[in-house]
Amino acid sequence: MVAVESLEAALKLLITSVLLGALAIAGAGCNKEDASSGTAAKSAAVNPVATVNIETVFKTMGWGDEIGKVLKQNDAEILSEIEPKMKIVRDNLEEKKKEIAKAVGATVEAIGGAKSRDDLEKLGLNSKQIEDYGQANMVAQQGVQQLNYVHQQQIQQRRQVVSAAYTESLQTVIRRVATANNRSLVIAMPNQAILFADVSADLTEKVVDDLQKNPPIKVSVPDMQPIQWTPPPAPAGGPAPASQPGK
Repeated sequence: MVAVESLEAALKLLITSVLLGALAIAGAGCNKEDASSGTAAKSAAVNPVATVNIETVFKTMGWGDEIGKVLKQNDAEILSEIEPKMKIVRDNLEEKKKEIAKAVGATVEAIGGAKSRDDLEKLGLNSKQIEDYGQANMVAQQGVQQLNYVHQQQIQQRRQVVSAAYTESLQTVIRRVATANNRSLVIAMPNQAILFADVSADLTEKVVDDLQKNPPIKVSVPDMQPIQWTPPPAPAGGPAPASQPGK
């Protein structure tokens, strides 16, 4: 009788152990799945930052060529404003040459071709005329340098404005792609210095895919503004500055 009771007790203990083991295994499996889900959620929370290579997007979409065409047209428009102002500078110098040439009985070409003070003296110019001519040349050089600087500044500003307009047009697409990929912050590359970025953080290809799947974006480029420039004053006794178109 005692043996039978001992056997029943042993069987109960065995069954209990098996059930507890099964529950433990099931619990471990659930914990593993929960841990996996938690890791994914944690990964999304820990890595909310993404990058988009703007240069790659521009190149893939052909926007670099579009920007080049816009800037070429802008440059032509800038030069169309610069040239009349350059003419003012050149005309002022030519008038001074004519004035001095007439006074000494020389040709304008001879005055312009003089390489030194001795050459001017040989043409009959006195010290005052040589000084006036030197001053006129200096004013002309300053005017040309100023206008060349204005030209470079204008085209550089337009390059920034046009590029910014194209970049800004990506905002809606980038926001859409970032939201779809659970990212809360997107950094434009390669302008920002980043020492390390996981490959999964790069949304460039997804942004390009989105752009290619949807209707083309219409980029609104701001209009150009008239160039503001005041010519250097003409030398004393010289002609007054000519009127400036568009000033």
